Amino acid sequence: STPLYSSAASDVYKRQKWAYLGYTPTDWLSLKLGRFIMPLYQISEQQYVGYSQMWVRPPREIYAVASQFSNFDTSEGIWATITLPSQSFSSSIDIYVSELERKRTNLEMDVSPIRGVALNVERRGLSARFMVSRLPLDLLIRRQVGGMTFESELEADYDYYSAGLQYNRHPWKAIVEYAKLKSDLAFLPENYGTTLTFGRHFGTVMPYIGYSERNDTGASTSSDQSTTMLGIRWDFAPGYAIKSQLDYISVPSGSRGGFSQRPENDVALFTVALEWAL
Repeated sequence: STPLYSSAASDVYKRQKWAYLGYTPTDWLSLKLGRFIMPLYQISEQQYVGYSQMWVRPPREIYAVASQFSNFDTSEGIWATITLPSQSFSSSIDIYVSELERKRTNLEMDVSPIRGVALNVERRGLSARFMVSRLPLDLLIRRQVGGMTFESELEADYDYYSAGLQYNRHPWKAIVEYAKLKSDLAFLPENYGTTLTFGRHFGTVMPYIGYSERNDTGASTSSDQSTTMLGIRWDFAPGYAIKSQLDYISVPSGSRGGFSQRPENDVALFTVALEWAL
């Protein structure tokens, strides 16, 4: 995380995903005030740290469910973490209240107040997260036509739910996750995504296989698609890894998937990446 020192660092602050002041008044309570990534997913805290993940490209079918707009996962507010008493496993509750504002030339977006609660449980390499959030949206769109400016406003309430389970105990690694976004918008009332990935270490090499799927219900423009992935990771030196991944993306009829326009055929995407953590 990046500490917030003064207003002189405002430009840097705007580019950060994490920028907050932290305070721990007791051993069971910690507070954050500032900018943070909302705990929408199982791996929210490290989703932008590629080295910490087994994938080259995280499954878009699940990690784009709550990204209807740019930077939808980052907001500003207060976050409280309450550690629950337990002897056989560790658990905590995250509670946050925040807001998200984005202003562009022809667009103003305000999402506030965002309210969310997440339950985290961990025991012997097995971790789980269950999360619910309410995101009220106010969107102002400006259009220039013949030298005149026209404005239209859109208001909607989004309800977001997710459940994730991760197993990380050498030599096995697995992650399964489900996310759902529901709104009262006529053209996008509901969409959800699921993903499942298994991997196994063989020394410094870990092959993995996975499947993910996204479905929109009642949307005027569907983003339905599914992806089957096959990849391999090689940790050739401490803090360094080379990954390669083959994604086979299938887009059903009547959908454009995650593309700007519908592809004529199924898509095969091969990616190689060098990632490190210092």
